Amino acid sequence: MEIRSITPCKSGPDIQHVIAQLDNEIDISKACEALKTEEGNLIKFLRCSEELGAIRFTSGAMMILVYKSGKITVRHAASEEIAKGLLEKIAELVE
Repeated sequence: MEIRSITPCKSGPDIQHVIAQLDNEIDISKACEALKTEEGNLIKFLRCSEELGAIRFTSGAMMILVYKSGKITVRHAASEEIAKGLLEKIAELVE
């Protein structure tokens, strides 16, 4: 996984928007099933769309989008470290 960008969110300079890219494309159906194992703990409001090629969910105050292309965005992260930790966990689940 490669972190492509880390920028401040529009909602405040202390809040981060992180974009990462996985090495491979994601099978949305399989990834959604894997993410369901964390639903209620790490993940809330899980929504999957094979048609759109995307998965959306929240984790605390963060909103996460996972795309079929392997792109993952994390919005409203309290810090770069928190976002990276979440991205690593997501990568383990969806790859």
